[in-house]
Amino acid sequence: MTSEKINWPGQEAQPISSRPDGTGTGSGLRPMTFLSVLDAFRRRWIPALATALPATFLVTALIWQSIKPSYETSALLKLDQHQGNVVFGDDEQHTDIITYRNSQLDKIASRPILEAAIREDGVRDCPTLARVPYPVDWLEEYLDVKKETSDEYIRISLEGSNPADLALIVKPKGCLTPVLRSLPSGSGA
Repeated sequence: MTSEKINWPGQEAQPISSRPDGTGTGSGLRPMTFLSVLDAFRRRWIPALATALPATFLVTALIWQSIKPSYETSALLKLDQHQGNVVFGDDEQHTDIITYRNSQLDKIASRPILEAAIREDGVRDCPTLARVPYPVDWLEEYLDVKKETSDEYIRISLEGSNPADLALIVKPKGCLTPVLRSLPSGSGA
C-alpha cells in the first residue's frame, strides 16, 4: 500500500498524513511496533474500551451457553460380609468379603442386570436413554461400578447432562432394583 491518494485525471498526487493538521512526511507508513500501538491506545482509549468491553461480554456469553453442564449421581451399596441364616447357622459357608465384593461388582455391571434395570418402569422412557439406540451398551460403557474406601461398600455412579434422568437410572427404581433383588437378604443401599 502506498502513501498517496488515488488521483483522478488532471489531479496532482498529494501525500497522506496520519496527523490532523496534515503535516507529515510523505515517506510512507510508519512501522507498527508495540510502542506505536500503546501510543495509539493512549490517544484513543475510550473508543477502544467502548468496543472491547461489549465484545468481551458477547464472547463470554457465547462460550458460557455452548458449554453443557455435567452432573453425576451415585448410589452407595453396602454389602454384608455374612448372610443371616434363618434356620441353621453354619459358619463354614461364609466367603471372603473381597471375593464376594468382586463377584457383586461383576454382577452389577453384567448385561442381564442392566437389561433388567432398563425394563423397570420409567427408566427406558427417560430422555437420556430414549435418545440412545442401544441403552444397555450405553450403560455398560458409562455406568461406573467400583469399590469404595471400605471393602463392604460399592459405589454405582453415572455422569450426564440431565440430573433427573441420572437419578432415575441409578437410584433404587433404576439399576439398583434388580441388583437389590439378586442380593441375599441383609444387604442394601
